[in-house]
Amino acid sequence: MRSEGFFKKEDILECVNRKADDKKLRHFSISRYGLVDDDVRKIVWPILVRGNCELPDIDPETVKHHPSYRQVELDTCRMTSLMPKNLNPEEIESIQRIVTRLVISVLVDNPSLHYYQGFHDICYVFFSVLGEKESRMLLNKLIPTHFSLFMQKSMDVTLEYMQLIFALLEHVSTSVLNSIESVDLGPDFAIAWIITWFAHVLPNMDDVRRLFDLFLATDPIMLVYVSVAVSLYYLKKKRDFVKDFTTLM
Repeated sequence: MRSEGFFKKEDILECVNRKADDKKLRHFSISRYGLVDDDVRKIVWPILVRGNCELPDIDPETVKHHPSYRQVELDTCRMTSLMPKNLNPEEIESIQRIVTRLVISVLVDNPSLHYYQGFHDICYVFFSVLGEKESRMLLNKLIPTHFSLFMQKSMDVTLEYMQLIFALLEHVSTSVLNSIESVDLGPDFAIAWIITWFAHVLPNMDDVRRLFDLFLATDPIMLVYVSVAVSLYYLKKKRDFVKDFTTLM
């Protein structure tokens, strides 16, 4: 028996073939099942981002001599938890090299910005769906609106931005905010959620990509709304909120 997700996939592809308004695709992205699978994402993510600009190749020596190269290389070596479990060591190493090159290429494309630990997770998720070339194009389109805030010389601007989480929590549930503050957690408790789009903290890549569907189809402030929603869920529904909540950090 065909599933609801199967029929939704057909509807999405029909919408793409008809070149329908991307508002419809955004609706599909945020509704149940999101964009269903990676075959659909490979088609729809570039439409949502409107990213199809050609970029020149980066010289391999430029990549290797970039100031952030060594740190990115170290970080990509630690991202195996995001990868499929059936990969052999050679495949893992190849992916790590490609993601390192992708990260550095994006940094070369945006010389005023700085690498932060966790951006490699973002790059891997895009690469896993789109491949290296198209990921680089989309990331360059997204950086001004979605990532440049996190790519400043210091994290001060990011931490200031995260005050929005506490401001919104204070508005919707002072009891939850008090619970967080009672264990000396500041708004930076959610930093890994925000700067990696939850890729660093969720064990299931299907869930991660589903969230990427949402974030690509909505305003960047959606990251804050989701972070607040997660906080409300864990601190209202779970008895041992400290244990359950901190496992997501």
